[in-house]
Amino acid sequence: MITRRIFAAAPLALAALPAHAAPRTLSGTVVYRERIALPPGATVEVSLLDVSLADAPSRTIARTRIAPRGQVPIPYRLRFNDAVVRPGHRYALRAEIRVRGQLWFTTTEHHAALVPEASGEIVVQRVAPPAEVGGPTGSWRVESLRGKQLPADVRATLKIESDGRVSAHSGCNGMGGQATISDRQIRFGPLVGTMMACPEPRMQIERHFREALEATRSWRIERGALTLLSGRGARLVVLARE
Repeated sequence: MITRRIFAAAPLALAALPAHAAPRTLSGTVVYRERIALPPGATVEVSLLDVSLADAPSRTIARTRIAPRGQVPIPYRLRFNDAVVRPGHRYALRAEIRVRGQLWFTTTEHHAALVPEASGEIVVQRVAPPAEVGGPTGSWRVESLRGKQLPADVRATLKIESDGRVSAHSGCNGMGGQATISDRQIRFGPLVGTMMACPEPRMQIERHFREALEATRSWRIERGALTLLSGRGARLVVLARE
């Protein structure tokens, strides 16, 4: 009786032993489509998640954090143990880019992992941050040009999209172009617009507005207002958020 019990239990004990664990590595790149340069201090985090349960939080299998040495595409290598991968489970990759702790980019769609058709390229999308820390993107109304308040009957505006596209109105003509933003630096490319003649002082304001944008080299947020600065730090334009 005793001998039979010992041999009956032996297969159960063998079945309970863990399978041989093999290290695995996932590699690829993190990219985004916006024309925005990452400033110094940016960090990239890539995670492998078990997303099998739709009604429960995903489980993190592995995570790596990268201090990028250049701009996108940013390479990553994610190491994990093969023993944690379970047959029939669904896995996904997630990536985030943060600057000084503020989330700038993140994955917004399911990015399948550990399946034959999976791609190593992870595309992240821009997250619109709060105005105080996020920068010059958004819609703005000009309050002053080179220290002079705009007349009450003149409305000049500036809109900067997250991909750098620019649209502006001087109170007379509309303008459009592209801006390049890198941390606190900003440069406006050639602005193309309509050429309608307007009475003074609107034409003079338009000329000063265009010249100020072309001379802009940096920006800062002061009490919720956007200030555009020259290369020497002089205030060129002060704008209020719309």
